[in-house]
Order: sequence, then C-alpha cells, then structure tokens
Amino acid sequence: NEDRHITVSSVNPGQRVWIRVHPTDTGKELAERIHIVASYKTQRVIKITTASGRSVPLDNSPVFEDWNEIVAFKEGEAWKVDWGMLNPSYIDIISEGKEFMKQLKANFKSSS
Repeated sequence: NEDRHITVSSVNPGQRVWIRVHPTDTGKELAERIHIVASYKTQRVIKITTASGRSVPLDNSPVFEDWNEIVAFKEGEAWKVDWGMLNPSYIDIISEGKEFMKQLKANFKSSS
C-alpha cells in the first residue's frame, strides 16, 4: 500500500485529522481532500505547508517534489493548512436558495 497519511488541524479548534496522501497526488487533489475531511466543506484551503516548511502548490503539480521527499516522509507528519472563506457568491446562492424554499413552502401551505 503506497498511501501515507498526514495530520492537519481541523476547522474545529484543538482537533487534528488524518488525511490520506498518495505519492502521485497533486496539490489540487490534496487540497480538495483536506477541504472535505478537515473543514466539512465549510472553508477552502488557501495554503498547505509540509512538515519541512515547503509550500505545496495548489494546482496540478505533484505534492512531493522528488522521490527523496517520499522516502523521508514520516507517517502522520503534521502539515499546516491555512483556511480561507468559501467564495461569498456560493454562500449567497445557498442563503437565497433556503429563502426561496421557505417562500415556496409558505405559498404551498397557504394555497392548500
């Protein structure tokens, strides 16, 4: 099994979560996995920093720069994640959608 695991801080204070990382992962793939597991899709990853202090590009570049980095990797290494807000327009859409559903229910109840 080539999977390895890092630990990162969750959005919940004091909580760390284990994240699977594969030697062939890209920064984009890892950021998405962290976004789902550590923030429950509530915040976006704006930066990932390895245990050695290297910044991982959040694009289609490999997470690991070379084979030596993979060999030196320690299971459960603590990596740092910087969080940012989700795109505000998505939050507006969700809020508007909830408001629309309330209005729809109210109209449905009043017409029956």
